[in-house]
Amino acid sequence: MLAVILAGCAAKKPPAALPSIPPPSPTPPMPAPTGPALTSSMAALPHFLMSMAGNFNDYSVSAIEGQDLDNASKPVALLSGAPMTAGDALYSPQLSHHRTKVVYVEAPAQALASSSNDGGGNVVVQNVDGTGAKVLATGDNVSPTWSPDDSQIAFVRSGVLWLMNADGSNPHALGLSINVDYYLAWSPDGSELAVASGDPSQIQLVNLATKAVTSVAGASEEDSPAWSPDGKHLAFSEQLTSSLYLAPVSGGTVGSAVELTSCTNPCLRDTEPAFSPDGALIAFVRFQPSGSGPGAVGEEQVWVVPVAGGAPHQVTDGPQEHAFPSW
Repeated sequence: MLAVILAGCAAKKPPAALPSIPPPSPTPPMPAPTGPALTSSMAALPHFLMSMAGNFNDYSVSAIEGQDLDNASKPVALLSGAPMTAGDALYSPQLSHHRTKVVYVEAPAQALASSSNDGGGNVVVQNVDGTGAKVLATGDNVSPTWSPDDSQIAFVRSGVLWLMNADGSNPHALGLSINVDYYLAWSPDGSELAVASGDPSQIQLVNLATKAVTSVAGASEEDSPAWSPDGKHLAFSEQLTSSLYLAPVSGGTVGSAVELTSCTNPCLRDTEPAFSPDGALIAFVRFQPSGSGPGAVGEEQVWVVPVAGGAPHQVTDGPQEHAFPSW
């Protein structure tokens, strides 16, 4: 009997091993934008539009692109020489009004991602042909913005509005009674800066001569202000509806706003409006999920809408995200 039991035990097979689960495939790195070098002649074209391209989640890929919207194929060129330090990343570029220089924020990708202001770093200026890069301000700075005559640059440091000359000289805090959020917009006559401040965010007009701050009547949950070239209108992003609005401005008073874009499903938000030099178009950023996998498009892309009204259309594409449009 014992032999039979032993024989039965010996006949039992050990349980089959569970099949191993392969580890998930790593997400392929985002490819860097490609294209010919940007030239001064291209930047001087009437509807030349510049934007930042890359991975906005971790800033691992970032570049400054430009394209001519009057060209049906919309060829893309890259700003050479940026970032000026190998391995750094870029943020919030803006083209000067004379189309000869670009100002942007630069820092290591990890520093941009961990910045208290999201995307803060050194302020750098360089020529559009890729030469002459120079650090103008060090530290955790955001949102550098050209004055209308390109003689000054405004920027934000830890909620404080600063000004400096375009060569980096005479940097000074403006000494306002409010903290300033990310976006700035200089009025065409150079007398005011439109800023967003507070929680909920509200657009404020800052008189640069008197330092007086005027709240825009009825404006709340709004940011990303942009002045029209003639100074008669202010465009902004409305956070409650996630759309863009356009309001008349007269004597420092902002009138009733009308909806410029309608952000409906699958759109999540329209923001960062920027007027073309002729005042006919507004470029903006639209947040819109695009799925995943091969062929997926970055969820932030630059669109353009006629100021007179009409349907917006997308002007940037590809796996990279695009933001901070400037003409």
